[in-house]
Amino acid sequence: FSERVRLDRVRNNLFISPPLSELPEVRQNGASRVSLDLSTPLAPNTTYVFNFGDAVVDLTESNPAENLVLVLSTGDRIDSLVLNGTVRNAYSGAMEKGVSVLLFAANDTASFRNGRPLYFARTAADGTYQLPYLAQGTYLIRALRDQNGNHRYDLPNEEIGFLSVPV
Repeated sequence: FSERVRLDRVRNNLFISPPLSELPEVRQNGASRVSLDLSTPLAPNTTYVFNFGDAVVDLTESNPAENLVLVLSTGDRIDSLVLNGTVRNAYSGAMEKGVSVLLFAANDTASFRNGRPLYFARTAADGTYQLPYLAQGTYLIRALRDQNGNHRYDLPNEEIGFLSVPV
């Protein structure tokens, strides 16, 4: 970075899509550098998105580095499809903030309860979401108010939503 930075609540702010089985170690490496050390192998021919959210802030004024995203591919290209949408409450019609939007392979009907999504994003304050850097394919899309942060519908107080047809 061009300024001195510090890390702030990395575990709450870092979103990795597709999710890794183990979270990487993110640490300060000098006054203006941040290191990301992976502890698990990456899948072949896969595009990964590391979205740092508000995890990196400047030391002087605590302003977060905006739109700090690291995109890498383990193949010979970066996937480039994008899916945008909005999540609304089915009963009230209100926009839903902070809801996880999860994509699963179209033939994978069990992962919502006990697996991991291929991609995920969180809705913004206005209920919108964006899933960038997607591989071409057909996906099941699910919305989840994830109470324990594990990307699974596994608690009785978690709210869900879904489209009945694949995207």
